[in-house]
Amino acid sequence: MPESQQGLPSGEVSVQTPEGDAGWAECLRDLKRSLEGGSVFVLGNRRRYPVSDPTKSRGDVSREACEEAFEELSRAIDLELLAQAADAQAAKRAPGEQGCGRDHGCVRPSGHDGACVNGQCEELPEASPSSGPPSPERP
Repeated sequence: MPESQQGLPSGEVSVQTPEGDAGWAECLRDLKRSLEGGSVFVLGNRRRYPVSDPTKSRGDVSREACEEAFEELSRAIDLELLAQAADAQAAKRAPGEQGCGRDHGCVRPSGHDGACVNGQCEELPEASPSSGPPSPERP
């Protein structure tokens, strides 16, 4: 075990998978309430941002609101994975080579120091509790 991980808690946690529609509906309602309360965050490499409730309707745990909450969480995770892939691609480039590494010939402007997740070479926002996930424009 690496020295930096010595003394950290370790072990396994067993969590039973919800059974039936009622069990999954309860999980989605819990997710919706957690998003309302601001207690869901996406963590990445030197990034952290909250996932907020897309409906902005406090207390609304209708099926539609819960599905929107799940989609918002899925989108935030998707964007973080895209950002990590772009970071990994950038790390493979030779020193001084520019561009975001995507196939469409994106060229990184000078002074740009973020991952290009949308081909527009837009810097990802600084990690802070008030910033949301990056929202790339899709063609």
